[in-house]
Amino acid sequence: MHLTFGTPAVRELCERGGQALQSFGAECALALQARLADLRAAKNLEEFPFPLVLLDGGQNQRYSILLTSRFSLQFETRDGGSPRSVANIKILQIGDLNA
Repeated sequence: MHLTFGTPAVRELCERGGQALQSFGAECALALQARLADLRAAKNLEEFPFPLVLLDGGQNQRYSILLTSRFSLQFETRDGGSPRSVANIKILQIGDLNA
C-alpha cells in the first residue's frame, strides 16, 4: 500500500526510528516499524496480517492498529470502499490508549 502522513511530526515519528524510540520507548518503536512495513507490503487492507479496529465508517474510514498494550497507530483510508479496494492510507497519529 501507499502511505502518506497527516503531519510532518507524524511522518518524522514513522520514518525516524530514534524519534519514536525517544517518544514511546523501544517496544512501541519496534512495533511501529514492523506494522509500517506490513502496511507497505500489503496490496490492500484485506491482506494486512493484524487485526484492524474500525473507528469511523465515513467516506475516509478511520482504523486503529494496536502496537502495544498502551499505544495504537491510527490511519484513514484515502480511496474508501471495502478493505479489498483500499491501497492508499494516511497515517494520522500514534495514540496513547491511557490518555
